[in-house]
Amino acid sequence: MIAPYSFVNQRKSKNKLEKVHIKTHTKVIKRNENMATSVDHLLGKLKDPKAEMGLVRKGIKPTLIEAFFNQEKLPIKEILAKLNISSSTYFAKKKHHKTLDSYSTEKFIRLISIVAKANKILGQDEARRWIYSKIPSLDNETPIDLLDTEVGHRLVLQALLQIEHGIYS
Repeated sequence: MIAPYSFVNQRKSKNKLEKVHIKTHTKVIKRNENMATSVDHLLGKLKDPKAEMGLVRKGIKPTLIEAFFNQEKLPIKEILAKLNISSSTYFAKKKHHKTLDSYSTEKFIRLISIVAKANKILGQDEARRWIYSKIPSLDNETPIDLLDTEVGHRLVLQALLQIEHGIYS
């Protein structure tokens, strides 16, 4: 017996949906791999002062910043508030696929460099806790609250280097 027309069409539709789902899933995986590669590329640029300066001047796209913070399990909205970066401007730039200005880019780079250094010294989970903990050598302030300025960044980096070299922080 031949299957009714509607059953054949439903089966074809289901197969098409499965193919679309597989293609979409593959694109998401590929995009995630590309973002991971981009994050690694970004971290590599932070090791070279001239490349970092070029990055600040050129600007970073919000999608790359979010890829990094998602990888680190840090909430973007909270980060924006801590760095005193306008969330409306940030999300507008993200929506229109534009790069951030050098001022915002530099703030994000400071935070990203500290998170990367803390991960290297403390491990990812402990680094995340440390960034939100009151640190005696920082006058009982949290590192995240100091990263909105260059001076604060230097203080936080100094505290991390003290930990790395076994000096109580």
